[in-house]
Amino acid sequence: WLNQSNNVNSNFYNSWAGYFGSDNTGEIDNFQYNTTFQNFLANATIKTDFQNDFHSKLPITTSTKIGFDYRKNHYQEYDTWAHGLPFAPPINVASTNDQHIADDYVEPFITYGFLVDQVINYGDYAGVAGGFRSDWSSAFGGGSSPFTFPHLNGFFAPSSFDFWKNNLPAINYFKLKASYGEAG
Repeated sequence: WLNQSNNVNSNFYNSWAGYFGSDNTGEIDNFQYNTTFQNFLANATIKTDFQNDFHSKLPITTSTKIGFDYRKNHYQEYDTWAHGLPFAPPINVASTNDQHIADDYVEPFITYGFLVDQVINYGDYAGVAGGFRSDWSSAFGGGSSPFTFPHLNGFFAPSSFDFWKNNLPAINYFKLKASYGEAG
């Protein structure tokens, strides 16, 4: 905002344009916002098939997933203002009467977690799966404990057995499932 002290209306009505300043001598405002975000995600999945991989007669398949997730967000805000601008160029912060820091704010945030999942299936007959995720967050302070979220589920499909296929052909697929999990 330019220096308005030579403006008759500004002086008469005691009115001026500005954000921080308390008079009509003008001001320069500089708001700087900076966010740096980093994310690293690593996953590995290992699958096995006992019949194909180990030449076994058992129809067992497994799947193991391991993951690591790291996120860092660094927010920084630096707001300055200068008051009392000259009438003639150069008009910059160095030519003002006084300079101020309105806000100097930094907010770091880090979170990371581990994921482990295991699935074991015995053909189409039955299966079980379980795992957990543990997360740490800087939002809860340096001495905080991780938050762990477990899960477990399983299924049993009696319709995959011969006795079902021979005695109940009208119901071609029937599966029982049970699950437990926590989230937060």
